Amino acid sequence: MLSLTQPIRLRRGNEPLPAYVSTGLIGLGLLGTGALIAVAPLAAAGVLAVAFVALLLVQADHLPRLFLGGVVVLLAGYAVAGRGFAYTGQKPVFIGDVILLIGTLALLTRARGVRLHPLHGLIVLFMLLGAFRTLPYVTSYGVNTIRDAALWGYCMFALVLSAFVRIEHIRWIVVQYGRFVPWLVAWIPVAAAISILHVSPGWPNSGIPMIDFKGGDMGVHLTIAASFVLLGLYSFDTRRRGLRSEIAFWLMWFVAVAPVLAMSRSSMLSLGVGIVAALALRRSVRALPFVLTAGALLLTLIAFNVSVSVGGGQNLSTTNLMQNVVSIVPNKQDEGGHGASHQNLNGSKEFRLRWWTKVVDYTVHGPYFWKGKGFGLNLADSDGFQLDDRHTLRAPHNSHITVLARMGVPGLVFWVLLQLAFGATMLVWTARARSVGARLWSLFDAWLLVAWMAIMIDTTFDPYLEGPQGAIWLWSIVGVGIAAVGIQQREFAAGRVHLERA
Repeated sequence: MLSLTQPIRLRRGNEPLPAYVSTGLIGLGLLGTGALIAVAPLAAAGVLAVAFVALLLVQADHLPRLFLGGVVVLLAGYAVAGRGFAYTGQKPVFIGDVILLIGTLALLTRARGVRLHPLHGLIVLFMLLGAFRTLPYVTSYGVNTIRDAALWGYCMFALVLSAFVRIEHIRWIVVQYGRFVPWLVAWIPVAAAISILHVSPGWPNSGIPMIDFKGGDMGVHLTIAASFVLLGLYSFDTRRRGLRSEIAFWLMWFVAVAPVLAMSRSSMLSLGVGIVAALALRRSVRALPFVLTAGALLLTLIAFNVSVSVGGGQNLSTTNLMQNVVSIVPNKQDEGGHGASHQNLNGSKEFRLRWWTKVVDYTVHGPYFWKGKGFGLNLADSDGFQLDDRHTLRAPHNSHITVLARMGVPGLVFWVLLQLAFGATMLVWTARARSVGARLWSLFDAWLLVAWMAIMIDTTFDPYLEGPQGAIWLWSIVGVGIAAVGIQQREFAAGRVHLERA
């Protein structure tokens, strides 16, 4: 019998709640949320978000593994479908945001004994400065502020990956990417055809094609794929035969490169620099199949004057390739032009240069030196370079210039320091691993370095890092690189230098 004068004691047991009790609670929660949706949709969304976070916290032990698996899905999806995969979800919450939330909770609840690297400090400082230039504008520009803040917000992927990636994950990356890359290269021409013919279905929440082929983005992935082979990571397992052979790979790779080169000038630079860097980092006869295949195809184009339409008024031909090359570098003949195609290329270049010059004028030499214009504001509207009535253009096609425009000179300084520090770190460890005989480690470090270079070059001519399909790839590379450096420090100190035997 319960006495009102005695305290109530709750008995604690190890047995779970009966199934009917759990089912009843879940049912009541769903009914309540459904009723709330009819009355206050925003409040219902908040309740669902809180419930989702609570569920994740209950399963906190599994968050790191769930995050790592989610990142693999993201990177593969962005490589295959480009920006189209980024719209998986329901506006304004998409798949990349969900994985970011899981990673943040994992870092806050499960990270133990993380060894800090100077790069961690640079990343955190850049994020803090980004938050300082974002939070004041949330009330004014709403969702657009959060959207623009992706430029620094996705840095969290680097922090979380650097905390949870282990040596077994590094081995897994090498093996699984080696299996994935030939299928990716074979898929890219198909994706290009789907895009050219406009046959991809669109997402109902945005109208964006589910398969959104973009020359610059695919140029980055083809650079990463080519460097993987040229550096020797692709064939470190000599048992690979058939479709995975390097001869078959290069044939498919050059077919995939054709539409990319015709559509994008930035891809020409990222591909060229990336391949040269890979060859310089590992001088080997392995480059011979690549050189011979490239030479044979180029001679064929010249001898037969091949010209293939790739849509958008672009053709794959030697003339088109030369115009793309010439249009990258200013020259005295730009004013006269050499036909409509050349004038369009040059016009795009001149448009960007005028915009970039204006950004430099009002930051480096103007009133926005210290703070920039912040996140949320449409820079194309503010700077007078908008191209259409729908205001679809938001920022100059150069992520480095965007950092300067939105975060001022201090933001650009932190950005440059962060990127140069990462590049230098990977270059140093490429050489250090080679000096101690850690061949596979050296190749892996070099591969991350080339991948980072390809993204840096492409984003100089394209807003690649303003979207998750580029930003998450970049910061994942940075995070895995930081983790790899920490692992190598411990392994080499213990006299273990062979990644393939670890």
